[in-house]
Amino acid sequence: MFISTYYVKMLCHVLLLWMISRTEGTLDSRYVKTRVIKELKRCKESMMPLADVLSSDFIGCGVECTANKECRRFMFDTETNLCSLFDFGANCPTGEHVDNKVCYRQEFVCNEVSCFRCPLGYYGDRCQHVATECAEVKGTLMDIDQNQHVLAFIRPSPTGPVIQVRCAIKSTGWWTAIQRRRKGCKEVDFNRTWDEYVDGFGDTHGEYWLGLKHAYDIIQLKGPCRLLIVWWLNDKTRHSAYYNGFNLTDASNGYNISLSGMQERDNATDYLTDGSYSIAGRPFSTYDRDFSGYGCPERLNGGWWYPRTPNCSLMNPSGRLLEDDTEASLRWDDNLINASKAYSFTLNVQCSY
Repeated sequence: MFISTYYVKMLCHVLLLWMISRTEGTLDSRYVKTRVIKELKRCKESMMPLADVLSSDFIGCGVECTANKECRRFMFDTETNLCSLFDFGANCPTGEHVDNKVCYRQEFVCNEVSCFRCPLGYYGDRCQHVATECAEVKGTLMDIDQNQHVLAFIRPSPTGPVIQVRCAIKSTGWWTAIQRRRKGCKEVDFNRTWDEYVDGFGDTHGEYWLGLKHAYDIIQLKGPCRLLIVWWLNDKTRHSAYYNGFNLTDASNGYNISLSGMQERDNATDYLTDGSYSIAGRPFSTYDRDFSGYGCPERLNGGWWYPRTPNCSLMNPSGRLLEDDTEASLRWDDNLINASKAYSFTLNVQCSY
């Protein structure tokens, strides 16, 4: 009798849930299939597994994940039978072929009384609540060292979708990444439309943009907020700065940015609020909705809050990673206004502090 591929897959998924729950007796586990994403091998941070074990099939791999208290996601290679267990995140990045791999993320592990293992960012006796920002995620997971990054789920608006974000853990608390650039990862094109910058794009395991509407929702619900910028130059020197005051207007006003109270760290120059290059009070600009007055989004290869000056900006977090042209490259200029090519760049918001 002929059985369609769809029903075979559905039967396998049901069997996975049943097998995992049965192996733990009174425990109930649930997994959902997600994506396997091609990534550069140099982007190691998001591809380091908790453990690699051999398994006969993806069902056995799910059993291994449920048995490991740190596991919340697994990837199974159907050719090698390699089962890779991971702690956080929804999708599975790999530097190898994707066609022979499947990825599942855990929705919960519960007993008869409550759920004691939820996806990071979810909480409650049945994993029914979701954090608004990374500062709230901290309360759901305490055993993480400073200067680490984790992937977590948040719901910036009570009526909006649940999204995955990158959380930066610093001595000043947990921060939600609005933007992340990194040379070791697959480059994401930041020369995007207005709608894409509003909604967000990229992948949180590598380079991404959170989305203006999500940043706005976090600020409106949890403000007052502050902004943290961290970047590494190609010579591997670290720079950072934060602003004690950070706010955005709504979409109808162009998501105008407000910044105040800049604190310098690591010799960071204030290229965001100082002098004629200040972006304070400026609307966000993209190539299809340009408020800069000088064609800055096209010249610098991406959206940003551009100051009203012919030089557009002394820094370019949306620039190209391998661009030789100084203006369109990922850069943060030094005090002599000489372009310093950046290796990585993150823009982070924190409101519950």
